[in-house]
Formats: sequence, structure tokens, C-alpha cells
Amino acid sequence: MADNVVSLIRYHGIESVADAIRLCGGFAGLRSGDRVLIKPNLVGWDDQGPYPPWGVLTTSVVVEGLCRALRDAGAGEISIGEGSVVCKTVGSSTGVIFDNLDYGKLTERYGARLIDFNTGEHDEIELSGGHKLKVSRHALECDFLVDVPVLKTHGQTKVSLGIKNLKGLLKSESKTFCHHADGLLEELICKLGKRLPPSLTMIDGIYGNEQGPLHFGRAHRMDLLIGSTDVYAADLLGAYILGYVAGEVDHLRMWSEGEGRPTDISELEIRGGVDPEDVRRPLKWDWEWVEGLYPQAFAKKGIGGLYLPKYDSTLCTGCSYMFNPLMLALLSLGGREYDGYEFLTGKKMRPSGRAAKTFLLGKCQCDLNGDNPDCGEAVPIRGCPPSMDRMLEALQNNGLPVSRVEYDNYRRHVMKRYLKRPEEYPLSDFYMGEMPGLGGL
Repeated sequence: MADNVVSLIRYHGIESVADAIRLCGGFAGLRSGDRVLIKPNLVGWDDQGPYPPWGVLTTSVVVEGLCRALRDAGAGEISIGEGSVVCKTVGSSTGVIFDNLDYGKLTERYGARLIDFNTGEHDEIELSGGHKLKVSRHALECDFLVDVPVLKTHGQTKVSLGIKNLKGLLKSESKTFCHHADGLLEELICKLGKRLPPSLTMIDGIYGNEQGPLHFGRAHRMDLLIGSTDVYAADLLGAYILGYVAGEVDHLRMWSEGEGRPTDISELEIRGGVDPEDVRRPLKWDWEWVEGLYPQAFAKKGIGGLYLPKYDSTLCTGCSYMFNPLMLALLSLGGREYDGYEFLTGKKMRPSGRAAKTFLLGKCQCDLNGDNPDCGEAVPIRGCPPSMDRMLEALQNNGLPVSRVEYDNYRRHVMKRYLKRPEEYPLSDFYMGEMPGLGGL
């Protein structure tokens, strides 16, 4: 492994992937016949409205570029694996995403095997400090692991790059454990990356996601690829291009402190002829909040008496899928004052004791605060995660006449802003087969 060596190039077609690999010496550790596992970021799907994949999912053109380069380099069996969010109510699973993007084409063209980490065998590994996590056996048995994150921000960890993408190798219970009530998320991400360092990290920066990591943020066309056999070096450069230095991202800070690694990209050997300053594009990682108590959007719309505290690191990906729909549903109420309704999420939030009603989003909150007398009247919204219909019903039955209108309009708005610029945001970067129907958009 060549520490601190990173390739940074502009994407100009599928052949760019091989260029980025060559420049960083990405296949130096690849032997003929090696079993290769490619881990893209296919975090989840949501069929409650038109789904914009830009900046959310690893592009299929980069995954195919890797398959082609691996085949040409003499790799043995090539597998592509992910453990996407499983949620029937929004139509999400690994298999659904493989099917929707037509990953079967990669099997036809390169013999790639498609693996769902949510099924099959998992083995327990121990991290430094004694924490134990269960990891897909495929990740432990492969000879060469290729980590393919998206260049995106994240509402809990500021950035989601190569180190964070490895969390997708975990069994679902271990993913949930990472969102521990003691705030261990970034510590465990850091330790997992050190325990299972990828052989090659290829950050897909064709699109960058602002206010990510999901489809509620805004994707920007950036046309970049960042490659390295050193996942920390790749992430250090990726974070810098997104506008963040190592000291601002806890899991990168922990890594640098623990390993004595550089915190400044000036110490990286950057190959490819692209100046990071020329392509740096600071992107916001968070939405605007009023003293952490409710979104700025509530104040702008004149909604008072509703308290939706900013989620913390204990909120799992499943429930995070429902947080923005909840916020948008509340925005459908219009401007008026309410009688002190509080909404709690994650594994450690406690009621303020001032609310007339306290809504508990998801199983963890229902278990934690269901009998808490400080809730006033507790309103459980059960599920792991709860469905959109269950959320709306709970709100409507408790004095909040919400509707899906704001949410559905927002979904259409997000999709339309990309479809208006098809030359900049082509669906063909993701869909390998027939383009999806878009319901008249």
C-alpha cells in the first residue's frame, strides 16, 4: 500500500476509471485470479415518489468501469455486494436496487456475482477497544476489496466517503449498534476502517451531494474520480474537496490522531494533473435549525409550537428515511401556533417535560420513553422504521391535520430540477437497461 498517494482526475467516460486506478497504482496488490469484492454505495431506495439517484448512489458507469478494469487486469471472480436499507413500506432492499438499476447487465458482461449482505453468513470481528461487530463473510473471504463511495456530505458525520461506506458490510443489527446511545458512531466507523481496510478506494465524484446522504439533498455535477490504495488519504482529499478538513470530521480526526497521519492535503502525493483548489466546492452538510429545536423552515412558514429537534448520531438509517417525510408533512400544516407538540427520534432523546403531546418516532423511542411521565401524553409511532401512513395517521388523530401534499410536491420538485438538465444529469449514468417511467414528469 502506497500511503498518501492519491489520483484525482476529471471523469470523461467509463475509461476514466482505469486511468484513475493506474495513476494511483491501485492494482499493485491485485494478483491474477484474486477473488474481488466491489462495495458500492447503494444506501437505499424510496418508491414513494420519483427517485433521484444523483449524488446518492454510486453511478453504474463507475461500477462497470471497475469491472472492466478488473477483468483486463486478470482478476478472478468479481462480486458486487451491498447491504441496502430494507424497508417494505418505501420499497427498499438490495435486490430492489440491483433490479431497478439492471445490475444483471454486469453479470452478463463480466460474470459479476451480485451479493446482498443482508442475507447469508456473517462473522463476528473484534475492534480495538473490545467492541464486536458482525460482518458479511464475503468481505472477510475476498482477496481484494474495492470500496466505491459517493462524494457526499452526511447529516450525522459531515461526510460519507470510503471509511463510512464500509459500514454497509455489516449485519443489520451491527449497523444499528453503531448508532449507539453513547454516541459511538464515528468511533466505530473509524475502527471498522482500520480493521477492514479496502485494497482500493475509488470515490465516485461524478456527482457531489449537498445536505446528504439521501435524495432530499442537492446533487451537483462535479465530474471527479479520486483513487487510492490508502482509504484515509482518499477520504482526506475527498473531504477537502467537499469543503472540510480532517479536524472537522470526527472519524478522520480519530484516524489521524491514532495513526499519526497527515491532516493536510499538502502532504498527499496527488497524481493526475488536477489542482484540488480548482475543483474544491464546499457543500453544506446540514440543514438550518433554530437552536436545535426545530427546522428553520418552520419559522419561515410561521409554524409555532412544534418541536422537532435535530436528529443525532443515534438515529439509524431506516428511521432517518422517515425524518424528512415527517418534517415535510408538518410543513403542510401552514402557518399557525400549536399547543406544544414535541417529536423525539433516535435512542437517547428525552422529553422536555413542557409538551402537551410527545410523538415517539420508531421502536427505539417507543421503548425508551413510552412510559416516561415527562411526555405529557405519549403518542407512539411504532415501526422499525414506521411507515409514512402510520406517521400521518398518528399526527392526524392527535390534532395535526397533515397531508402528503408537501412531501409529494417536494419529491416532484427535486426530480424535475434534474430532469430539466438531462445533459448534466443523465439517468443513463445509473440505469443500465430500460429507463424508468417517471409518472408524467
